[in-house]
Amino acid sequence: MGMVEPSGMTSTVLLHCEAQTFDGRTVTRSAPVASPGEGDFDIALTWDNLPTDGLIQLIVPGPDVQSSVNMPLSAISTPTRQLKWRLNWPLNFKSEIIVNYAIGPTMPPTGARFEATLLTPETLTDNIAFPKG
Repeated sequence: MGMVEPSGMTSTVLLHCEAQTFDGRTVTRSAPVASPGEGDFDIALTWDNLPTDGLIQLIVPGPDVQSSVNMPLSAISTPTRQLKWRLNWPLNFKSEIIVNYAIGPTMPPTGARFEATLLTPETLTDNIAFPKG
């Protein structure tokens, strides 16, 4: 079971990547994601301690353009931040979450990380079945 957010949302980490595992100047990580049930949910991209000369991108293909996330490769304006997108997918819809991180001139310090999280209202958590992988 995920952590309970103060807003009555349950959070489940889909993808987590630490600086120690970064391989090369561009880091791409992906993970499966499935609709948590009927109704709205949020996808959050969080990073911590990433240098502000890098770029980050989030792609989550949905059933249509309105229900997808396609954040272009964007400047990291602050070292620690969380961005959220509200989505609504049909029941049992499956997709993939993709994060691309382009390292700038400054190498990220040990402990720097990024992660993608699924935030669901507590009323949906009974229906959650996450693919293991």
